[in-house]
Amino acid sequence: MIGLGLAASGHFPYAAKYAGSIAVANFNFSILMRNEVFGRFLYLFFNTLFAKWPPLWFRLGITSALQHLGGIHSGCALSGIAWLIFKVVNNFKKIDITHPRATAAIPWVRNNHHNIFERHHRFIGWIALICTWAFIIIGDLYVPETQSWNLSGNHIARQQDFWFAMGMTVVIALPWFFIRKVPVEIEVPSSKAAIIKFKRGMQQGLLGRISRSPIWEYHLFGIVSEGTNADCHYLVAGVQGTPLASIFYSTA
Repeated sequence: MIGLGLAASGHFPYAAKYAGSIAVANFNFSILMRNEVFGRFLYLFFNTLFAKWPPLWFRLGITSALQHLGGIHSGCALSGIAWLIFKVVNNFKKIDITHPRATAAIPWVRNNHHNIFERHHRFIGWIALICTWAFIIIGDLYVPETQSWNLSGNHIARQQDFWFAMGMTVVIALPWFFIRKVPVEIEVPSSKAAIIKFKRGMQQGLLGRISRSPIWEYHLFGIVSEGTNADCHYLVAGVQGTPLASIFYSTA
């Protein structure tokens, strides 16, 4: 926000010129925080290097930081929206081109109608990615210095926002290469939690996502396992709303 204020006041010309790139970079980092492949490597890194020898206060600090990935996700997304608005306002001031978008999640809806939140979040996110590519390509085709269009497109791949968008696209697409349909056993000890059993042992403390319909939504939970040589591992899933509860109760 400080950088945005400096750019708006004319004291940060680089940010004012490349506001679109900064917006895409924020969206890139926001998406990375919710990527299960990145989360798997991040948790594996800390579990491997810091699981036993550091003092308890240090391990609790790491655990607390890892629990704030959702906050980083939301914060970077909001920052990206702010930079995008700044970019659009500048475009209007220069009589150039436009493309706005923004979303939000109401806590009551997310808790009681979790799948509604997941589906809107997912499909609007995909639409936003397409719009981001359109925004970048159209923006890079236009040359503000000459007030003209360079339709050859041979310079687009040399722009930093192009590679930010490419990285964002790869991060979104990568988890789809690791989807598998597997048998599970489900135990429901209470109305607020379910224990889901999978075959094969896993590294303790990692993350896993489950879904009965991967196109529509995923649900992220921590993995509990006795080790990589065990014959099974578990997801301890908290039930968020009736749609998610139906995943457990209809198959238990």
